[in-house]
Amino acid sequence: MSEASDPSALPAREQAAEPAPELAPEPVSEQAQGRIHQEPAHPLRQIFDHANDAILLIDPERDRILEANTQASRMLGYDPAELTRDVRVSSVHPHEMER
Repeated sequence: MSEASDPSALPAREQAAEPAPELAPEPVSEQAQGRIHQEPAHPLRQIFDHANDAILLIDPERDRILEANTQASRMLGYDPAELTRDVRVSSVHPHEMER
């Protein structure tokens, strides 16, 4: 095999990246949720609040958004209270509810 056809011979930035594995959500107990929400200095709370990505904490069985970070609020055009009170998960990603 020549260097031209060997992908490992290419500089790292030119090699095709492998897709990241799909992350499956893990259920979080209500007790653990309570601890995270009650402790503003909790590391997970800080990550949630200051993430550059939209993050929604959902209850798929009840089709509810339990909590939304600032980026999710901006992206969806609702304030966080509206998201948890008025918006259904299925209205955000209807195809996800079919799985």
